[in-house]
Amino acid sequence: MVLAEIMHEEWRKSAIPEWRRILDESIEQKNKVRETYARWMLKVVLEDK
Repeated sequence: MVLAEIMHEEWRKSAIPEWRRILDESIEQKNKVRETYARWMLKVVLEDK
């Protein structure tokens, strides 16, 4: 694994729980813009399954 791939994986490990929290908050607050962005981050950028 190349260093950049290792760094990306470590970033994902710490970022995914934070973005899941943001998504939950957004849903609770009915903030559709923030919810859409959080879903995009998790699906496209962080590749959360």
